Amino acid sequence: QQCTPEVLDMVVKQHLWSPSCWAVFPIQDLLGMDDRLKCNNPRGDQINWPPNPQHYWRWRCHVTMEDLVKRDDFAANLKKLMQESGRCGGKY
Repeated sequence: QQCTPEVLDMVVKQHLWSPSCWAVFPIQDLLGMDDRLKCNNPRGDQINWPPNPQHYWRWRCHVTMEDLVKRDDFAANLKKLMQESGRCGGKY
């Protein structure tokens, strides 16, 4: 079953608003917050599948960096989340 963009948005926000010094996210979670960027195959986003020795660390992003850079709305949303949570401006 696939995680919805709304659930991923909530998970990312909870981590950003935590009192920890660092908030680190798998790119799959950030892309999954946008219906146009998420992977349609949830298994495709699995980086490591321990029972299969041929599947270790073989994940490849389905969105090219060139295409991602063109998505100003995606970058603006991430920036907004960082600013709202107080994680911009050299605070930490």
